[in-house]
Amino acid sequence: MKMARLQQALSLLCVAAALAWCLWCWRTGWLQGAGWALAWLFPQAPVLALELMWAAWAAR
Repeated sequence: MKMARLQQALSLLCVAAALAWCLWCWRTGWLQGAGWALAWLFPQAPVLALELMWAAWAAR
């Protein structure tokens, strides 16, 4: 159960870091960096969804 919570926390941390990077790039006008952050975030979405589903199953 602790491992599932750790996995979920790490997944959410990765998403939060990518979103923070996007917001920082948008605020500073560094669009190339924002593009790289979005290019990282979108392919990760299915992986993160699977990790969250696994964490929910493990927490049962």
